[in-house]
Amino acid sequence: MINRKHPYGYTVIGGRILADPDEAAIVSEIFTAYASGASYRQLVDRLNGRGVAYDKTGRSWNKNMIARVLDCPVYTGSDRYPAIISRELQHAARVARPQTGKSVADSSLSKEIRCLMRCSTCEGALESVNKGEKKRWFCPACASRSTAPSTGQIQATVGEILTRLTENPDLVQTKDRAGETALEESPLPEFLESPDFAPETAREMALAHAAAQFAALNMSDYETERIRHLIIQNENTSTEPDKLLNKIAAAILIHPTGTVSLKLQNGQIIESQGL
Repeated sequence: MINRKHPYGYTVIGGRILADPDEAAIVSEIFTAYASGASYRQLVDRLNGRGVAYDKTGRSWNKNMIARVLDCPVYTGSDRYPAIISRELQHAARVARPQTGKSVADSSLSKEIRCLMRCSTCEGALESVNKGEKKRWFCPACASRSTAPSTGQIQATVGEILTRLTENPDLVQTKDRAGETALEESPLPEFLESPDFAPETAREMALAHAAAQFAALNMSDYETERIRHLIIQNENTSTEPDKLLNKIAAAILIHPTGTVSLKLQNGQIIESQGL
């Protein structure tokens, strides 16, 4: 499977991120049609009916892919990505959302995000406090205070991270376990060539090595593979973002500076790219 490292609509040429002419035209079409009242399903049927592939593997479009395009914050331009659509068109599509479909800003995702928000210092639950006209997050457990990112900023950051993970599941990695003793190679191949070879002994050696391999695995290895599987599975379905977040996230960490990162259930922390 080819996994995107950049949002749909962009390509890399000579180390530079540029708009892909064909895909950029599809991005503009999606926003324009959605702003005019088209639903996710209608957009999926329209693109698949014309044989427009989502990527070079030839995958067909689904509602989840349409949602990611509409929720992607970089199409109006950023430090890394050139603009594909105008801010006016992006706004028009956002205004149309309550009538035509759900988005990363959907209330169910907002609720899931609020349940997962934690202090980045101690991972304690956060409380909202007002200081003058400014809103801040306060952690009763460690007394840490942080600049409060707006609800929209938190949702956009979580959406950006989910998009990145969905487009490149290999970003999910087992936490570094440097210092652990490396598992020795199995002595079985050498024993098979030995004049002392005995089937029962070989069987016992194979079982012993398999048991050692199993014991060497950290629980996070299992979690890593489980999360990758869920992300890949999500790519080919119309699963809503809040459901995926619930299955793979341990916490949404709010840092003292107001930046946001996502802690996965395998312990890995995914930082925002600050788009």
